[in-house]
Amino acid sequence: MEVSGDPKSDKQTWRFPREFWLVNLMELCERAAYYGFFIVLTLYLTDVVGFSDRETGFVGGIFLCRSLSAAALHGAIGDKIGFKKGLMLAFGSSERATFFWGFS
Repeated sequence: MEVSGDPKSDKQTWRFPREFWLVNLMELCERAAYYGFFIVLTLYLTDVVGFSDRETGFVGGIFLCRSLSAAALHGAIGDKIGFKKGLMLAFGSSERATFFWGFS
């Protein structure tokens, strides 16, 4: 945070580095993807599969619980094995999943 150096000006100017705005934009995109998927999941379960609202809520609750617990678990594993190894593990598992996705 920088404050204007002009003593005549009582106005504060907030300036953040470019990386700050990039990280915030990435966070907004991540949240939009997560909540967008949750909306698509509930619409799919009710309209295509034919689940009731109660069944869809149950499946959505399981999805939410598993995604939050997976984040905590994988964060702990990443802290234990380190940043570089964790990143390589994430990219490697994503690559394998994408490869086998082609066979489904």
